[in-house]
Amino acid sequence: MKRLNVVKDLLLITVLIFACAHSQSDLEGFEDIETVSDDVSTFSHSSQHLDQTAEKENKQDSGDAPILKNETTGLSSAAFNRGQTDATFKYMVEISSAAFCLIYIITAFYGSSFNKRIAEAWTKSYAFKGGLFEKNFSSLGSVENVPLMRESGNLFKFYATGRRYCHGLLAELKLLPRQDFISMVWNLLSPTEDLVQIEVYMTDEAMPPIVLAIATPKYARVLQRDSRDVQRYTKKISISKDIFPSWHNDKLWVLGEHSSVVQDLFSDTKIQLLLSFSGPYAAGMKYFRSLHFTSENPEGSHKRVLRFQFKLPPPAEMDAISKLLDCVPLFIDVVGTYKLPADLKRRVLESRAKQEEDEEELKKKRFEAIQQKRLEKAQEERAKLLRMSPDARLKYEEKMQRQNAKKAMKTKAVRI
Repeated sequence: MKRLNVVKDLLLITVLIFACAHSQSDLEGFEDIETVSDDVSTFSHSSQHLDQTAEKENKQDSGDAPILKNETTGLSSAAFNRGQTDATFKYMVEISSAAFCLIYIITAFYGSSFNKRIAEAWTKSYAFKGGLFEKNFSSLGSVENVPLMRESGNLFKFYATGRRYCHGLLAELKLLPRQDFISMVWNLLSPTEDLVQIEVYMTDEAMPPIVLAIATPKYARVLQRDSRDVQRYTKKISISKDIFPSWHNDKLWVLGEHSSVVQDLFSDTKIQLLLSFSGPYAAGMKYFRSLHFTSENPEGSHKRVLRFQFKLPPPAEMDAISKLLDCVPLFIDVVGTYKLPADLKRRVLESRAKQEEDEEELKKKRFEAIQQKRLEKAQEERAKLLRMSPDARLKYEEKMQRQNAKKAMKTKAVRI
């Protein structure tokens, strides 16, 4: 992402320099009004030169054919057309550069304002007094009377603390970079959407060792690809209609360690209604993207995390995700009070211990393979030196010393 931003900035700077260069070329030669006569004489000389060039070209092409001249300028038609084409091209480049800059400025202003509207609509609906988070947490925002912090033109953060079973909550509004024209053009090729990601940091005592993810097929594949804990501990589980009659396995994938954990956590009728595509809250499910509960979070300082991801509706329809957001405090209580059966907990811990042992064994084998390759390479170099003449061996040793000295200097510079 940083590399893409650098490329975009360089492209914008290049366009601005290009436009300024052409504007400067137009201004060259224009002085005070008193020097108009000099400009006129210069123009007449240049016109004579163009006429002579055009006459030569016409004679070469058509023998003694008559040369047509423009009555207004006195130039031959070929010279006049050539000058007109050059001027048209020059002005088209300048107009295009100016239009691009104008579009970029308008996009920055409008995109930033629209993202701010979305963030304010979300805050008014859920983070102000009387909202969902005010009812469930005792402290909102990292600064008094400022619940939502703006990190950039398309990233906003909200903090909440003061609730049982958890250390706190972090909500991130990850919006489209509407303030960046080039990013929005790129978004046409690689579409993304406005998202709110909520992370709840559970206490160690409140969350048992579980890894569970429920997501739409697209986001489930992303979790399988990017989340290390999902890769290591989960598998795809099919939910039976006997347990969850309104569940759609094709619309929501379940990635978990054991089906019994899913049955225990989703046995509440209210949760089943909230996540149903055919219940009274089905309209809001089009904004659902993923739930990810893990006691093995590989990122950050908190190991036990409940992570929710929902698509954000337009500002005027922000209430459409109210039922989905109700899942946040509901699952905090469900997970906080859940206890794994003793037998299942033993199997989970044994499975994870075995997984760690297998990974350590794999790391050990990889290290041994690397050491073996280094040993073989050193033996090949020794054999190569033995086959060399004394002079060639001396030159080779000097070359290796220079290379080792360069490596040592680079290592020293990095340490400093």
